[in-house]
Amino acid sequence: MRPLLALAVALVFAPVAFADDLLQVFDRALLNDPQIREADANRLANRESKPQALAALLPQLNGSASISKNDNASFNQSGQLIGGQLVTFGGDSRSKPDSRSWSINLTQSVFSWADWVALRQANKRVAQAEADYQAAQQDLVQRVATRYFDVLAAQDSVTAQQAALEAFTQLLDQADKRFEVGLIAITDVQEARAARDTSAAALIAAKRQLSTAEQFLQEIVGIASGPLAAPAESMPLKTPNPADADAWVNLSMSQNLALTSSRLAADIARDNVRSAFGGHLPQLDLVASRGNNHSESTQVFVGGVTAPSLNDQDSKSVGL
Repeated sequence: MRPLLALAVALVFAPVAFADDLLQVFDRALLNDPQIREADANRLANRESKPQALAALLPQLNGSASISKNDNASFNQSGQLIGGQLVTFGGDSRSKPDSRSWSINLTQSVFSWADWVALRQANKRVAQAEADYQAAQQDLVQRVATRYFDVLAAQDSVTAQQAALEAFTQLLDQADKRFEVGLIAITDVQEARAARDTSAAALIAAKRQLSTAEQFLQEIVGIASGPLAAPAESMPLKTPNPADADAWVNLSMSQNLALTSSRLAADIARDNVRSAFGGHLPQLDLVASRGNNHSESTQVFVGGVTAPSLNDQDSKSVGL
């Protein structure tokens, strides 16, 4: 779109030093206009829906691991009457249980109707957001051009009203002089003064209209624009090609961005129905897992007697 706009500007506008042409104003609006920025943000956000939908169809790998070490100590004491005397038995005992484990699980979707429909919906949402962004660009071109030429028209109106005021001021001066020498009546002077005052009021209104037009343009551009380049006197005025209204209607029906977006929205709505139908269909996943549990412990009893224990288990599974 921008190369076509650049070509149009080059053909239409006369180069003026230190004046902004339509393309320069459009470039600023492309960065600052709230509507185009909203459309761009929506386009970027919808682009992320495709990899998110695709991720549900890709292998899912997750794993876990744990390790623990313990050192437990205890003191046991007991007594017994032997020969009328209390004899105690006891001492320290310790246990050192250690364990570690890990597992890896791999899941691959084999058939999931809802996930495939979601991927198709994501592709259509990306296309719809792109169409909406291009439509917003076209709308921006129209809004910038309209307000750009509104400013130029208001400037011409101010120039014309200034020239008219100067002319009516001269006529009033001439009427005053002719009245002084008795060539005209006082009513003629009053009419000339009224015409001058009306022209002055028209100039004020034209300046106010120019200020309003500049503010409207600033709403789109984001900053106050400087002098604007006016169209060249040799601006080409070419007839449409083809010069057939039906051909343009057919072209708009096939390439109109608003219609394209509406068609995609209808397709997305139909996919919602298809996705709901997928809730009645089976879902098939391939699941593979592997893990290991290892534990060992050493117990030390009274008298230094030790009792080691070891347990190591591997697990593997593949299933649908």
